[in-house]
Amino acid sequence: MIYKFDEFVNEKDTITVYHGTQPKFVDGIKRDGLVDNSGYNQGWYMVSTDFYSALFHAYSEKNENVYVVEFEIPVTDNSRWLGYPYLWKGEVRDEESTWFALMQKIPKEFVRKIHEIPYGEWLSQKQAGF
Repeated sequence: MIYKFDEFVNEKDTITVYHGTQPKFVDGIKRDGLVDNSGYNQGWYMVSTDFYSALFHAYSEKNENVYVVEFEIPVTDNSRWLGYPYLWKGEVRDEESTWFALMQKIPKEFVRKIHEIPYGEWLSQKQAGF
């Protein structure tokens, strides 16, 4: 099964972004939010506006299921760019996909949903690309 998430709607007051990860990091994200251990580098993309990119970048060990964490980040009127102050200005990949690096931790309160993807389905999507 190939995942298609056409429901992405960039609402007026929030931006929805996705982060693909592996099972061992899910509890930490639930507890602490999404933290960039590399130092909040502007070029280290960690979230995207499209589910496919996040799913592609998720990682599985030992045929485990993978996870995509969905965040809903508030957008304020005084934002310098979409996602500020949590995200650096995005790298627009195409009309459906923008990748962002973190400026600061995305708080656990912004976790909207955690998608668990079976290994076989993830592998099919990985082979299909994003």
